[in-house]
Amino acid sequence: GLFLISLAAFYLIEQYLRVRKGWALKNGLPKELSTEVTQQEYDKTCSYNMAKNDFGYVSDAYGTATNFLQVWLWPIVWQLVSDTALSNHDLYNPCVFALSLTTLETILGEPVAIYSTFVIEERFGFNNYTAGSYIKDKLKNFAVNVLIEAILWVGLILVVDWAGKNAWFYLWVFLSLFVL
Repeated sequence: GLFLISLAAFYLIEQYLRVRKGWALKNGLPKELSTEVTQQEYDKTCSYNMAKNDFGYVSDAYGTATNFLQVWLWPIVWQLVSDTALSNHDLYNPCVFALSLTTLETILGEPVAIYSTFVIEERFGFNNYTAGSYIKDKLKNFAVNVLIEAILWVGLILVVDWAGKNAWFYLWVFLSLFVL
């Protein structure tokens, strides 16, 4: 419950900040910057930022909806992984679960990423990707994410198994070190 409320609150704060950014971009070239950039450079930058900001409303709504969907799907995915387990090893299910979640997140996130890269970035001349290089980059990113998530899940399980009732402290230490 609290996690979902946090997601909704974060979404609302993001929208407030987007509105403020939109207002700031419409105000024109600030006098403080008039000696640093030309009006033409500022207008081009402003147009790009407005396009990104406007698309941000859509991508934020889509992202929040897919986050809610993923949270709803987590127990279902865990159950599917458990029911179809090919191994009885304690670490198998968390690794397959991580792979499943990363796959789901990648599939759900791609429409927004593709539009942003191949439409918005392309329109302003910032897209250096071809379809092939984009797919290659995404596959490498996917492999790294799966590896990191598997290490994290295995580490969490091993810490809980080892620490017992003091697991909360050791999980905190493990996660703090993992983030570094």
